[in-house]
Amino acid sequence: MKNIIVIMGGNSLERDISIITANQVLNNIDTTKYKVYPLMLDHGFYYIRNPKDIQTYIKKDNKDFIKAVISNKKLYLLKRNKFAQEVDIDCAMLCTHGGNGENGSLQGLLEIEDIPYTSPSLQASCICMHKNLTKKFLKNLGVPYLKSISLKYNEQVENICKDIEYPIIVKPNSLGSSIGISVVNNKEEFLNALKVAFMLDEEIIIEKELKNFREINIACYMKDNSVVLSQIEETKGVNKFFSFEEKYMNNNDNLSKVIPAEIEDYLANKIRAYTEKVYLKLGGKGLVRFDYLLEGGTKLYLNEINTIPGSMAFYLFKDISFKELITQQIEESIKISKRQKRECEYKSNVLEHYAMNNKNLKISKFAK
Repeated sequence: MKNIIVIMGGNSLERDISIITANQVLNNIDTTKYKVYPLMLDHGFYYIRNPKDIQTYIKKDNKDFIKAVISNKKLYLLKRNKFAQEVDIDCAMLCTHGGNGENGSLQGLLEIEDIPYTSPSLQASCICMHKNLTKKFLKNLGVPYLKSISLKYNEQVENICKDIEYPIIVKPNSLGSSIGISVVNNKEEFLNALKVAFMLDEEIIIEKELKNFREINIACYMKDNSVVLSQIEETKGVNKFFSFEEKYMNNNDNLSKVIPAEIEDYLANKIRAYTEKVYLKLGGKGLVRFDYLLEGGTKLYLNEINTIPGSMAFYLFKDISFKELITQQIEESIKISKRQKRECEYKSNVLEHYAMNNKNLKISKFAK
């Protein structure tokens, strides 16, 4: 039986959504194949004793959270600051949305520890979390995207104000779930939107607001060297910007998910082709959701790439259960990790040569 750590949380405004995704994974993972160790990422790692109970994360005391350490491909659980349990880690299932759980930071740590993980690589995670980098990446691939202006903290905005044609959308560069995003219709609203966005990020993105659009989504993952594409989804009744609260806390009777999306075959084929092309250029690893905008029924834009999608986008895959989808992500991650290992080692005698030629070298002389 393989030992799997399921990581949630992180320094992110999407922490609560991450916990929901992790809860869904914990309720569906195949426990006949995997021994599961749920971890909260919060200025370090904490083992969660009652992970399926949402009240565990709501209540204020931390009795259900045990300090944990990841080192040398092992998980150590601490009791009174002493190692109480040691577990070999076979793979990390990542349910972390946004922040340091999705931007490559966590992926980098796991790579240092030589632990396979179920998201795209450090490099791909960094590109997709950074909206400005994503647009540059798509431009090089010839994939359509919404043109934008990038503005960093403390940059002068007066010249930009003169050239802007309202209405526009102002977004933090590296956040998701509509957090910090504003629809702007005039200069006063624009300056207020900048204040909000810059409270959350060091860089913001300015895009034109689309008036007549449809939201189209598709997900994919790698299995046995082939890209598995999901069904294409359309969120009906969008045609406007929805805030975090409207997305996750209100019951929007006008919203509905249509799977498969009711779009022309040629558009569906374009979406599949763009998705596979971008996914492979990102390294072809992990389960990723691609969010498109369709303007006026003809103009297609790749709007966002989610490297760790909510609920693992399981509902988009028709011919596979959530349990099997999780299993495939774990096993494929382990397989890719083994393939990427480099067995060859470059042997060098530089240190011996240095020591031989500097036998009498004093530390004070070396420091100079």
